[in-house]
This record gives sequence, structure tokens and C-alpha cells, in this order.
Amino acid sequence: MKRLILILALCLIFGKVQSQETNYDYYLSHVESSDGIESYDYYFLDNYLMDWSYSLTSTGALRIDSLRYDEDWNVIKVITYQQLYGEWRYVSFIDYTFDENGNMLTRKNYNSFDNGPFELGGTYYYVYDDDNHLVSWELYMGSGLVQTAELTYNAAGLVQQEIGTQYGNNSWKIEYFYNSDNYITQRNEFQWSGSSWTSYSITNYEYDSDWNCTSIAFSMSGIVVEYHEFEYNNSVLSEKIAYPYNPENKYDLSYLNKTHQLTKELIYGSNGGGMIHGYDYLLEYEEAVYVERPSISVDKEEINFISNTTTPLLEENITLSNSGSGEGIISATVTGNNAAMFAITSAATATILPEETFTLTVSTTVTELPIGIYTASLEITTNDINNPTIIIPIRYDVEVDGIATIGDVKIYPNPTSNVIFIEGNNVDYVELYDVNGKCVVKQQSDSGNVELDVSHLKKAVYSLRVYSCDEVFSSPVIIK
Repeated sequence: MKRLILILALCLIFGKVQSQETNYDYYLSHVESSDGIESYDYYFLDNYLMDWSYSLTSTGALRIDSLRYDEDWNVIKVITYQQLYGEWRYVSFIDYTFDENGNMLTRKNYNSFDNGPFELGGTYYYVYDDDNHLVSWELYMGSGLVQTAELTYNAAGLVQQEIGTQYGNNSWKIEYFYNSDNYITQRNEFQWSGSSWTSYSITNYEYDSDWNCTSIAFSMSGIVVEYHEFEYNNSVLSEKIAYPYNPENKYDLSYLNKTHQLTKELIYGSNGGGMIHGYDYLLEYEEAVYVERPSISVDKEEINFISNTTTPLLEENITLSNSGSGEGIISATVTGNNAAMFAITSAATATILPEETFTLTVSTTVTELPIGIYTASLEITTNDINNPTIIIPIRYDVEVDGIATIGDVKIYPNPTSNVIFIEGNNVDYVELYDVNGKCVVKQQSDSGNVELDVSHLKKAVYSLRVYSCDEVFSSPVIIK
């Protein structure tokens, strides 16, 4: 664009990626300036997040930006190709990392000059508070720390102030003001003069009764130097439109509050004595094609087998459900060092229709094993774009056999699923502890014997403590 409206840090504050769960009616496909100098074409994935864009920039450069996403649909890479000397060249890429809340943590840009190797240009680091507000960022380049900024927020959680430094010295300050409905009305930028803050620019925002932003005015020294007007189609809601999102702000509209469909952006500039209409950005939309997609989920987060050293083959069922509107396709396999100890004894591939389920069965393949813990993973691949790979850990606990004897106390059966018998002449009471050290069952003896009901407990390995006279005996027991 001919003017970069907001810096990258503010894209992190105001810019939000549209959810891939929304069913859109339209998507923005083309933007072109009325003077023919700039144009942007957008291409989307089937979930209407941007795949790539083709643009003619104000400098006359032709470029392609291609986006890559992680499994949570965060943009993790932007790759840029540019037409130079009549050929397309891979000129730069930007890598991003995110935390579990979707907050951008780092941004690293790499550039290739004259088809040379890619060189790191700079690295941004971003810090957030417990409410996921961006509170500070730092920019490092080859010489070290170059820029820093700290941000504060008002009671509504909206950014109120940003103060930045360059090479350790005050450099800029930005203040934000909002109306009672929490829409931004003014953005004031200051520069450090060496002893105080001096006003550099003021940006004012105006809205219509539907809270569409209708104008943005940029002023310097009390004079409006650039003015933007926005026109809308009030018959289409903005929430039903897929707009392209690029972290690098190539005609990014995520910062602009718009209730309805934006159709035109009019640009005015100062000629020294007033404002003149320079050019427009004309926006074109295409009708979105609804793609029926599956939504695959499973009923277990882990698979646990528990047995003694000699046991019949065991099996566990996993139910896969499709709550989406499209046909689900799954394929399963067992992976890991101990994969041969387990087998998928149901069909390993299946098609799951909407609102239907499929049962996957995993079985053990060996009957005699030494005491120990054996692990593997059940890996399920799906055509669900939001859940393409499901990993379910498999754990096989091989523990003690049948009857345990401690002194004159017998404990059986082990493993068990309903009851444990503890027999001895001098048993006072018993306690059963889980793996976290919590006592889950305690029972007094009846004539030295205890019949301990464990039918309500989940499958796991527990520690049984037997209190007899002045002694305490412990033994692992398996509830299967």
C-alpha cells in the first residue's frame, strides 16, 4: 500500500485471524487501486484462511506471498517471491512461533540478495500477561538490541499506551482513545525531542450508526495530510465475509472495524492548501462455496492394559465420532519401539459418515512378558483439517501374579476388577493409595480378614497397605 497504517506490533493488538469454523457467504478476492498502480489477488484454502496472494505493489514490483500454518492454524511462515529481471525469485521468508494460546512469541525475517544465501534480518520477541495482552516486545538485529516497547491497557482490556525506545533511548509514544462502546476514536503519536515528548501525528476515526468505520484522518502539526473514507454494502454482514489475513499487513483489513461489507476505500491527500481526491481502492468479492467438512473426535485420551506376567490377550475399543457435516476418512496404525506388542484387530481404515461412529479395536499380541511397563502409540490420520493427526498413548503394565503373600497375609486376586481379599490372623485395617499418594479406600478388618470393594475405582496400579499389629506391609495391586 502507499501508506502503512499500523505497525506490526499493533497488528498483534487489533488484528485477529478469522475462525476457520465460520461458514462464509463471500470472500474478498481482488483489490485494485483506481489509478492502476496497485492490485492484490487473494487465494484461500477451503477453510477460507488465506493460502497465497499475487500483488502489483506501488513500486511496480510483482510479488507472491505464500502462507504456511501450524496445526492450530497460526501463520508460522510467510514466503515471498518477487519478479526480478524477468524471472521469479525466492527473495525472503518470515518465521513465526506461537504459544498454546495462539499468541505470537517470535518473528524472524530472512532475506536473499542477488540469489545469495538467506540472511537473518531481525528478530522480534513478544511478551504477554495472564490475560493474553501483548505487554512488551523487543527487536534484535546483528548489532544486538535495537528497539523495545512496552504497552499498557485500560480497564476494558484495550491498549492505552505504547512507549518505544531505540538503542536504549526514548524514541516514540503512542496513545489510544476510545468511545463508551470501546471503539477506537483517536491515535496520537509522539516523538522524543531529547528532553520531552512532542506531537508527531494524530489519527482520528469516525463511525456510522452501525459502527462501520467511515473515515480515518491523519494529521501532522494540526493539518490533515491524508484522509481515508470507507463505503459499505449494508445488505451483507462483515462476519459472513472471509477477509485475507497476512501478518505482514499487505492490505490487511483486520484492524478496521466494519459491521458490513466494505466495498471501497477512497484516498485523499494534501496539496498544501486543501485535500484532493487521489485514488480509490476497489474491493471485489466472490461467493463462498460451502465445503462440507468432517469433525473427528475420540472417546479416549489413552489406552491402558494391565495384566500379570501370564495373561490372555487383552483388547481395548476406541470410538471415533464424526460430528461434522462431511464424510470422515480415518486410517490407524501402531507406532513406537514396542509396536509389535500391539495390533489393530478391527479394520484399520474406515469412512465415517456425519453423525456416525466407528469402533477401532487395539489388542495385545503377547501372553507372557516380564514385569515392566511397555509403551507405544496409536496414530490415527484423518481428513479433518482441524484434527489431521490423533495420537493416543498406549501403556501396558505387567505386574505381579495371582496371589501375593506378605508374612502370614495373603492378598488376592491380583489383578482384580471387583474385590480384593486380604486374609491374615492379625490384620487390623487396610488402606489403598493411588499413584498420587491419595488414600482412596480404608477398611477395618473382620476377624483378621478384609473384603475390599474396588469396583468403583478406575483401572490403574495402586498401593495396598496392610496394618497388622505394629507392622505395615505394602503390596502393589492392579485394578483392571
